[in-house]
Amino acid sequence: MTRQDTVMLKHIILSKLSDLVGDQRLREKLAEPDEKPIETIERVHVEIERNLVLSLRKRFDDHSRELEEALVRINNNTYGRCLDCGKEISVKRLMVQPTTWCCVNCQSARERDFYRQKEI
Repeated sequence: MTRQDTVMLKHIILSKLSDLVGDQRLREKLAEPDEKPIETIERVHVEIERNLVLSLRKRFDDHSRELEEALVRINNNTYGRCLDCGKEISVKRLMVQPTTWCCVNCQSARERDFYRQKEI
């Protein structure tokens, strides 16, 4: 990976992180839910809403963490190298999934192992 590729990918990551943090609608969704009295008939609806908000909050936190970890790898000069086998990850793969930390072959092996364990 060239220096220019690294700079471009760092810009993509920073842009995604900025968009994620700056998305006002998402921030409003992730705000603490109101604790107003609940009518019995509304309980199911309120629980579904709460579960949705918790799920969104987890996805937001996970994605933010992944983007920040990618920036740390860029600063440590380990970005773009597979953490499993050490081979270079293709720039095309990084452009599609800039937070990835393993190459296609290692990711495929991980997924095969995961599904084999599920079958057992």
